[in-house]
Amino acid sequence: MKIWFASNIADNAYGGVGRSMRGLAAALKARGHDVTIICRPAGMPDNFLLFALYLFLRFCARIFNRPDWIIARSTDGVLCAIASRLLRLTTKIALHNHGWEEHVEEFERRLPRCRVTSPTTWKARLVRFSLLRLTLAASHACICGTVWEIRWLKRKYPHAYNRFAYIPNGVEPQASAYWTHQDHAPLHFLCVGAPTWKKNLPHSIAVFSRVRKHYPAAKLFLVGTGTAPMAGILPAGDFCSDAISIIPSVPWDGMRLWYTTCPFLIASPRFEGGHSLAILEALSYGAVVFVSPIPSTLEFVRDGRNGCVITGSDVEIDAARIIGVLADAGSLAAIRMNAYLTAHRHRWARQAARLEACLCRRK
Repeated sequence: MKIWFASNIADNAYGGVGRSMRGLAAALKARGHDVTIICRPAGMPDNFLLFALYLFLRFCARIFNRPDWIIARSTDGVLCAIASRLLRLTTKIALHNHGWEEHVEEFERRLPRCRVTSPTTWKARLVRFSLLRLTLAASHACICGTVWEIRWLKRKYPHAYNRFAYIPNGVEPQASAYWTHQDHAPLHFLCVGAPTWKKNLPHSIAVFSRVRKHYPAAKLFLVGTGTAPMAGILPAGDFCSDAISIIPSVPWDGMRLWYTTCPFLIASPRFEGGHSLAILEALSYGAVVFVSPIPSTLEFVRDGRNGCVITGSDVEIDAARIIGVLADAGSLAAIRMNAYLTAHRHRWARQAARLEACLCRRK
């Protein structure tokens, strides 16, 4: 099949959307498909309507060499989907859902306004949400990364019940579980992501601060924080410079350094639109992950087996849990091996096979 992946992101974006798109594309190429990745051209403003038009014009220009499928994030494929339906074209459109915007907005409303970074605007509710519903209605499939969100969408949009497909994020499996072969695992903790309300980074930092009081040698590495200001999030005083390192941006192929530096990962998000790539990748190295009990994460992390579930809201309880786990060497060894096996089951090749089967069924 000839497949296009499209998303209104920069070509060099290192975030989860780009990595998910590239992971699936590479695995589909390995299965013999002709795959093209389309990102926002250099110089184009970051505007979802403009990108939808750009993708549509590119689609029209390939009228004699059209793809079999266009897999586009959110509303990026809305014009292509409408044209495909109205003109009864052979090209089909799949909406690639990385966190349904209306679902995200529900979580925003549950939080105090002061905690929500970049809240949903009235313009998004009026325009973006309407276009998203239109895209779903016109698309031939909707690819979701979690069972939890598929269930929510099926309840909200029963008319599209048979269009939803579960294609979770994957990981490139390591040859072996790195941390099971090391004689010493330093007390280095990793957090991945920007300081947004979804990632709940202040909680992870506060938990680490309590852990460090018990283990003074512990260090925390904040990776992928971006350019957002960290004032008010980091502890005051000399503690920060000695214990916490901030790495604003890392290329996707540079993350190995941090997964082999940190045998532990703390992730306390309030919301994830798919299976967290950072958690999956940490598992693939045999790292011990401490995660909040959100539905998307609990789909693949089992408490005490391949990771540890913390509250994600109570700093003292979470710090005590981590300290207790660190003291149990036998439990850590078993968790590390199970973590690696979990990641291997979530390899990109397996997710691409699921996607291939989904697209073939809907041809």
